[in-house]
Amino acid sequence: MTTKLREIPRIDLNEACYQTLLSSSEILLTERQGPKVCRSDAGDIVKFFFRRKRLVSSNLWSPYALRFARNSVALERLGIPAARATAWGSVPHLRRHYVRYDYIPGTTLRSALGSAVDLGGEALVRSLSATVARLHERGVMFRAGHLGNFLHCPEGTLALIDLENLTCYSHPLSLRQRARNFGHILRYPQDRSLIWERHRELFWRNYCDAARLGSTRQARLRRRMQRIIPPSPSLSASG
Repeated sequence: MTTKLREIPRIDLNEACYQTLLSSSEILLTERQGPKVCRSDAGDIVKFFFRRKRLVSSNLWSPYALRFARNSVALERLGIPAARATAWGSVPHLRRHYVRYDYIPGTTLRSALGSAVDLGGEALVRSLSATVARLHERGVMFRAGHLGNFLHCPEGTLALIDLENLTCYSHPLSLRQRARNFGHILRYPQDRSLIWERHRELFWRNYCDAARLGSTRQARLRRRMQRIIPPSPSLSASG
């Protein structure tokens, strides 16, 4: 799915503008190369993308900041709650790009699940499985979809952040793509423990119901997932 960016302006930052932004912002995350994420005095979020790691990279013609902005527009059109980009551009003197997006109140799903008990945890798992099913049915491959990139909002919905590593297709995801995306979502041991170890049957059943997968497709998807997701109690006991 190709999205044009008429809605989101490109605003490049010279050195003076960059320094002014940093001096008036709260730095939320820093990496070796410098500030990575900050919250401006206006209350929105600014995320910086560092130079590409490889000599030849798609980041040359499609910077991550641009991808983030495009995906923000695409998700809004699909009716999927996500970070809403308001500007993007380059920081030429640092050879970086940035994206600016509205702040979303909430906590990461990883944190929410880690502190939830009993029915509260089950409600969060149902929300995640329904959200993932909705993404898959609407053709969204969220490669950065680990539990730290789903925000649990005060109204109970889940919103997506870190949108640069996401692809929107014009058709529902295939079973192969769904299995791969589950591998992304459950890539970290902590996340597998919170979802797959504690609530595997609930997550699987609710996902299949929300995605309206028949028994044949469920079995095929289950086999694919068993090859991708690291070993845990057998999925064959679920579904």
